[in-house]
Amino acid sequence: MNLLHYEFIDGPDDSINGMLRKLVTDVRYNRSMVSIEEFRATLPSLKKIEQQVQHSDTQIGRPYRNYIEEIMQELEQESENEINIEDDLRRATVATITSILGQQLNFESLSFSIGKAEHYPWLRFSGYLDESPADANIVIAREVFRSICNKYNYIFIDLS
Repeated sequence: MNLLHYEFIDGPDDSINGMLRKLVTDVRYNRSMVSIEEFRATLPSLKKIEQQVQHSDTQIGRPYRNYIEEIMQELEQESENEINIEDDLRRATVATITSILGQQLNFESLSFSIGKAEHYPWLRFSGYLDESPADANIVIAREVFRSICNKYNYIFIDLS
């Protein structure tokens, strides 16, 4: 399930698209912004929306889906990606530069930042922290960063 697709999908609130949009945005909000007790309190209203979508699916011949579970799994995957991307960047960049150039790279010398814009994750790569001129290490690092961003569905912004 592509959560971003459903969060920004068009459609009246009482349509399948509108109900899916509400379900995704409400589950995302409740999972990340409220306590577990508050989340449990909203669960009946979320289940009601899910049942309406499931009923609509049945009427048009779509297979049964547990939407809340799918949304929660996708949100968990997003959280894991946020944790794993920096480790992947470090390992892949150092390994690639070592294997191609036979040099060691001080990963901490690279300048980059990670953020989100309306749930769209991005990575901004700026080269070296000390504004050293671009060299083969930066060229390779930039391409590794771009590749890892593709793997995790991050928008890559190259400022190097």
